Amino acid sequence: MIILKCQERKMARSLSTLSPDRKSEQGFSLAEVMVALFVFSIAALALIKMGGENVRNLSLIEQQTLASIVAENQLALAVTRKGEIRPGVRSGTEEQDGIDFAWQLQVRPAPDPKIYEVRVRVTEQTSGQELALLTGYRGRE
Repeated sequence: MIILKCQERKMARSLSTLSPDRKSEQGFSLAEVMVALFVFSIAALALIKMGGENVRNLSLIEQQTLASIVAENQLALAVTRKGEIRPGVRSGTEEQDGIDFAWQLQVRPAPDPKIYEVRVRVTEQTSGQELALLTGYRGRE
């Protein structure tokens, strides 16, 4: 009998934990789960969009870096060329890392009559988008 009373008390205690007064142990409601999934999906979409933008920006940065190399090459050739440099516009193409770039070199008199201004503009050959613009100076001979 004493053993039965102890077991009845244990059962009564375990049944009391299942009472509606202890809602915190019952889990989440369907509405709470739906709201949590909605918030998670919005955050996941934002991260995916940000990742796509990073890939596009990386490609543009790579093109701008390569275009800067083309501009620096053309400016160095124009500034270090022996002999007289003449005012005017010259253009051409150059390939860097498999990408074709179009460059335009413009030589014009600077405000100081002893020097020329040399400007190099580099664009992507297919789209025509300007990717680099450099200006340098060279003394007149």
